Amino acid sequence: MKEMQGSGILPQHPSSEIESILYPILTTGKITRRDQQKLLSFMFSNPELKPEDRKKINRVFDNIRRGGYIVID
Repeated sequence: MKEMQGSGILPQHPSSEIESILYPILTTGKITRRDQQKLLSFMFSNPELKPEDRKKINRVFDNIRRGGYIVID
């Protein structure tokens, strides 16, 4: 979690749809299965996703794989 805050990907405030999904994950270090589904759905329904947003989403999934986030149901 500390890595995410220091890496410059923590949104200042959730002003866009993707930031509103990412903000609670990045600030709490926890992600629900529903959040995971929302992220995947957002990625697949937005093929023209900005590279920086895609990078943020990929970092979240990388952190999940490494155990950096607590996955809750």
